[in-house]
Amino acid sequence: MADKAYIKGGIEYDFTVSLVNNNDPNKGEVFKFNPNAIIELAISDDFFSWFSKGYLVFLNTQEALERGDSDKKTGFKFRGDGYDLLIVSIKPKAADDKYLLEYKFAIYDFEDIKTHNNVEKYKKIFFWELDYQLMIDRNIAWSSIGASEFKDKKKLELFSMTNYERGITGDKLLKYFIEDVCGYKDRIDKDQWQPCATEQKIFYVSPSQNYLDEDLEYILSQCVADDSNDYGSMIFKKEQTDNTKKNGKFTFQSLKSYFEKAKPDKFFIENFYLQSPGTQTVPTRSPDANDDRNQSVILNYQYAQAAGIDNSKAYQIAPQTYYSHGSGQFNWDATWNTPNVAKKYVANEMVDKLKKKGSAEEITLATLNNWKRKDSYTLCPHNSHASTRFGRLAAGRNKIIEAMLLLNDTLTFDVRGLTKRSSGRFVGVDMLAGVADVDFDNRLCGQWFVVSNTHVFTRSDYVNSLSCVKIHTYEDKNPIKQELDPNDLNKDGWPD
Repeated sequence: MADKAYIKGGIEYDFTVSLVNNNDPNKGEVFKFNPNAIIELAISDDFFSWFSKGYLVFLNTQEALERGDSDKKTGFKFRGDGYDLLIVSIKPKAADDKYLLEYKFAIYDFEDIKTHNNVEKYKKIFFWELDYQLMIDRNIAWSSIGASEFKDKKKLELFSMTNYERGITGDKLLKYFIEDVCGYKDRIDKDQWQPCATEQKIFYVSPSQNYLDEDLEYILSQCVADDSNDYGSMIFKKEQTDNTKKNGKFTFQSLKSYFEKAKPDKFFIENFYLQSPGTQTVPTRSPDANDDRNQSVILNYQYAQAAGIDNSKAYQIAPQTYYSHGSGQFNWDATWNTPNVAKKYVANEMVDKLKKKGSAEEITLATLNNWKRKDSYTLCPHNSHASTRFGRLAAGRNKIIEAMLLLNDTLTFDVRGLTKRSSGRFVGVDMLAGVADVDFDNRLCGQWFVVSNTHVFTRSDYVNSLSCVKIHTYEDKNPIKQELDPNDLNKDGWPD
C-alpha cells in the first residue's frame, strides 16, 4: 500500500509505518501500512528505561496481511524470531527535523484480537527497539580488561594487579561495552556523556550465563556520578536525533544535570494550562516558555499526592555492608545512606534548580517523621561489592533519591499530540484563570518532570499521554511539622 498523508487536528504528517521481515538482510520483504488501516499506534518512552516500546493495532480483514490482496499474490510472512521489524517515521510536514519520530523496532509478541465474526479481524503486535532485542539475544564472553585503557598492558602485569587496579570508571566501561562489545559504533552522543566518579572503579567479567542486557543492568547498577555531581545517580538513555536514518544516540548523564537544564532554552519544553472557573488572572508558577495556550490546555487530569505506603517502604535507611580486606572484617556504611541525607541532596542539587518561592529544603516534598529523621528504625541492609564509600552510594542513598523522585506527587494527563515531546524533560502546569492561592495549588501548579510519555495515534486523533512527578511545592505557607513521633499515636483515647 502506498504512503499517505495523515491529517490530525489540521496538521498534515509525513507518516510511514512499515513491516520488514529481513528474509534477506536489509533487502527483506516490506509491507507499508495505509494509515487508515491503523486502529491505534502507541509509542512509549520511560525515563528509567533506556529504550522505547509500544504496540500497533491494525485492521486485518480476513487475514489480509498474511494472505495478500489483489495487488500482491503472496502475503507478508512473519519470521517470529524477534527480528520482524517495524519501521516508524512520523513528522509534521511543515516542521523541521527536531519534530521527527523515527524508530527501528523489533516485534516481540502478537495478539489476535477477538471479534464478533471471522471476517472483521484485528491484529495487535508488540514491539521494542531493535537495539534492545539484539542485547537480549546475545551471550558474549567479554571483560573490562579488553578496554583501551589496558591495551598496552602485558599479561603478567595484568595478573599482578588487584581487581580495583583492573577496574575503570563507569563511563569508560559503558562506552567500551556499547561500542566494542555490542558493536554500536558512532552511536554515543559525546556532548551528553558525562564522567563517573574516579573513586569508583569497576572490574567486570561477564558471567557465562549472562546476556548483554544483564551485563548492561549490572554496569548501570554500579555507576555513580563524579564529585561535581555529588556522586549521584547516572542515567543511560537513547535519545532521538534531528537527522533521519540515524537510529538515535546514547546519552549518559547525571540525574542532577537534568535539573540543572530545567530552563526554557534547554530541557524545559512548554507550559500546559488547566481550565478553571473564574476570570481572575492568576500568577504563574512555571518559567516562561514560548508556547500556544490554545494548543496546550489540559481538559482532564489525574493527580495523586505521595502515598504513605511508599513513604514507609522506600524512605528507609539503607546501610551498605561490605568486607574490608585491609582490616579483615565486615563493616557497613550507614551515615551517608539515610533519608535525611537523600532529602538534602534532592533539595540542594535538584529542587534548588527549579522555579520556587522559599528555601529549597523547606519546600521539598518528602515528609520525614521522627522515625525517618533519627535513622534508627526500618533498616534495609544491602551487601555491596564496591570498594569505596562513594561506590556504595549507588545502592544506598541514590536509591532513596530516586524513590523521592518517582514516588512523589504524580500528574497524568492527555494533550493534543506533538512529536517533539519525550521523557526526561520538564513542563509547566498553571491555571488560565480563577483563584490559586492555597498550598494545594502550589503543589499542583509549577514545574513537573516528565517520567513517561506515550504518543498515541488513532484513526480519529493524536494525543500525548504524559506522566509527570513533582518533588517540590512552589511555596509552602502552612508546612507540615515533621517532628511527629509515631509512637505518640499508639495511646488510649482520641485527639482533642
